[in-house]
Amino acid sequence: YHRNFLRKCMGGRGSDRLLFGLRMIALENNRPMHPFFTSKAYTFSSDFALSTSQMPFGVEDAPGFGAYSPNAYGCCYRFTSSDKIVAIITSRRFSNTEKDAERFTEVIKGALRDMYAALQKPSSNL
Repeated sequence: YHRNFLRKCMGGRGSDRLLFGLRMIALENNRPMHPFFTSKAYTFSSDFALSTSQMPFGVEDAPGFGAYSPNAYGCCYRFTSSDKIVAIITSRRFSNTEKDAERFTEVIKGALRDMYAALQKPSSNL
């Protein structure tokens, strides 16, 4: 299921991309926005605090994308052949929220260190 959905999204056929495209066409052409885009359901379902994307193994670029909204983070990451994780984390610089990409990066690094340490401990239950 996930792979099929991913293929559709990569081809621009994900429902969120379709709705985003319709919204952007209206905005860019100074057309009236359909009431659906201001509905409580759409507003709630399209406000993501974290938007992530994983680049395929072997891609050597430093990918990244901007935070989806003023109160969100954007995180693009990839695994390298040298057992490292490369990540670009973004937040909107001039938003009125407490979002801070540098602080979020430190929290992620701490969580990864904690996971690594937990995996290094011998387990008597295995």
